Amino acid sequence: MYPTGNAAVLTDAGVFYGNTQQGQHHLTLGERTNLFTILEGAARAFHNEEGVVLVQTSVAELERGATTQPGRDLESLDKVWKFTALRPWTTFVRRSDRTILHVGMLGDIKESPGPLLKGAQNEQDMAWRLARYHQLTGASWRATAGVSACAAIRDRYTDPRKGYQPLWHLNEPGIKGLRAAGPLHWQALVGQPEPGAPGAVHVWDVNAMYLAGLRNAEVAWGPLVRTGPTLFDPKWPGWWEIDVAHVPAELYDGKTRPPVFPTTSIHKRTAWLTTPVVKYLADLECQPDVLDSWTCDNPHPVFRAYAEKLMAARLGQLGPIGTCGPALKRTYAEAVGMMARDGGSIQRVDWAATGIDLSRVNFLRRLAKLNVTGARIVRISVDAVYVYCSGEVKDMVGSALGVGDGAGTFKYQEGYTVNAYLAKFGRGR
Repeated sequence: MYPTGNAAVLTDAGVFYGNTQQGQHHLTLGERTNLFTILEGAARAFHNEEGVVLVQTSVAELERGATTQPGRDLESLDKVWKFTALRPWTTFVRRSDRTILHVGMLGDIKESPGPLLKGAQNEQDMAWRLARYHQLTGASWRATAGVSACAAIRDRYTDPRKGYQPLWHLNEPGIKGLRAAGPLHWQALVGQPEPGAPGAVHVWDVNAMYLAGLRNAEVAWGPLVRTGPTLFDPKWPGWWEIDVAHVPAELYDGKTRPPVFPTTSIHKRTAWLTTPVVKYLADLECQPDVLDSWTCDNPHPVFRAYAEKLMAARLGQLGPIGTCGPALKRTYAEAVGMMARDGGSIQRVDWAATGIDLSRVNFLRRLAKLNVTGARIVRISVDAVYVYCSGEVKDMVGSALGVGDGAGTFKYQEGYTVNAYLAKFGRGR
């Protein structure tokens, strides 16, 4: 049997493996609807390790086969392979030895292939992409980038003993409006340019901003407990309700500078903020009064090892990324958002908010370094900053921001004349 790279595509045109080899067998209609044969064959090919298989079939076709062919019913299959329900992407776990296989139904996913399979030239290209993604990230592709990321994070904690894994699911405190400060969108008012003014607007954006946030985020290993009105402790991850009356308005109203947190998070003159945001306020010598809090005294960098694996992959340290680039980018971009949704393998709104907010405040810390350059920030769009400056100051701005290739560093994008900028973005508000 060929080494497969733990990925295969099974079609009536042949069997295609992730190592670019092609088997001689051609699936018949009966074989491609026989999950017993498909799963056992894939388990042998992958040496009982986790892998992913695409099959030229559909959920409807499999269900018809299970009801019309003796011995192939789904109840019999469930006695050998545990699964929840047949879906376009279904995970099967063999009950005898916990072998894990992810099966994608080509008949269902071809209209929405996702970032990994989109644009694939043929079945062989699909198999190669599936195998290469596994090599780059350490885990199989599972339906979407966000689902794949959360599953891969969980896969790094395999000790089943109590307390040796993080608490993967947590119902948040019964407080309305708990959410991250979120992506930053802001635009300053821009006056009429003076005739002959030498300045232009230059754009830099952050490389893999959320990936850098995931790597450095210290999140609650266990549940959050109510710690009430207390002194702020930057080592405790969680939520803090602060008295906005003791925070200078310029830090949140957005009139003169990018807001540390949005005014929409203010409720009755208080705001629930994550630890990274309150720590940033404290770093600005604004020590807000804490009216209530839900925190954990056991912080841990749960995502660090996985994030570092992705950082190495995006820099090419694990070999060429090739056509897996878009899927790799979506993996870390969707990871934080996926954790804030119900029904996933990780359901921790506090983790998602911590990662997003840490990315935001670290971005603001970099922007604060521009004060010494004399350049002026005129617009921010999530991870991109638009800076008005003269040509002599442009290099100083890049140096202050920190230009590089690594996650969290900046790269130069483009420049606008002032008139071109105003024509595209207006004068702000």
